[in-house]
Amino acid sequence: MSETKKLESPSNVQFRIFEGVPGQVVVNQLDGDRFVLSVQEVVNACGAFSRQRDLSTQAQLLFKKLGEWSSERRTSIRSSHLTIRDSGLLFVVVQNGRVFDQKLCDDLVDLDLAIAGDSSLDLIHLDVLAIPAAVPEAMAAFAPLESLV
Repeated sequence: MSETKKLESPSNVQFRIFEGVPGQVVVNQLDGDRFVLSVQEVVNACGAFSRQRDLSTQAQLLFKKLGEWSSERRTSIRSSHLTIRDSGLLFVVVQNGRVFDQKLCDDLVDLDLAIAGDSSLDLIHLDVLAIPAAVPEAMAAFAPLESLV
């Protein structure tokens, strides 16, 4: 096999493409591990890494937006929680009182629409829910401790 190209990555992983094995890439790690991937597998891995990095960036932006939104309404909110669900994330807002708070719910709907329409959060699937003040055990039905973000 004759080497056609050697690429150095920022993390000091070497990628070698050989003429004798079309469509294959040899990956040499600094620790001596070596493996062969198809070009398509390398492309898919790079895409997955890029998407994960973008999702992480969007999550940080979402955390900031939800924190600011909650802080601005601290007189109406007992607590707010972000939890993981099968279909995405759920932002649960616990009202200060047991009586329905129309203004808070309208604000929550506005937040939901703003996040859904924000192109900088296009990888985030978020649902929102306002619940009346209740005992902490009742909150577990909506946001179990092990699923809180």
